[in-house]
Amino acid sequence: MTFSDISKKMIHFHFSKYKLFFLCNLIVTVLFFCYASIFTNHDFMDNYFVVDSMISSNIILPSILSALFLVLFLPFSYAVFLSARKREYGVLFCLGMRRKEAVRNLMLDGLIVSGFALIAAL
Repeated sequence: MTFSDISKKMIHFHFSKYKLFFLCNLIVTVLFFCYASIFTNHDFMDNYFVVDSMISSNIILPSILSALFLVLFLPFSYAVFLSARKREYGVLFCLGMRRKEAVRNLMLDGLIVSGFALIAAL
């Protein structure tokens, strides 16, 4: 049994953690995309239509806050996701897994889950 087989079994066993990480990515990306689409809409922001200037000016701060939330929350959620799996990778290191293989597996896991969340959000 190779380490990639063990990683696949770990993914299957901890699927609920992956679902939670996926939902965190999805919700943050959707929130950012909603405010970014309003903020970049020139017709809405430049008052070409009958839009009160107070409404369009009140979109700027939530847009900036959602971008800040995206930048701060996603790495934090990934760190929590990794810390929940620290014990598993400790066992794999004891079995002989190299650091390069562990980093590759973790990056691949994060990339796949984040990619699916980004596709679902958009």
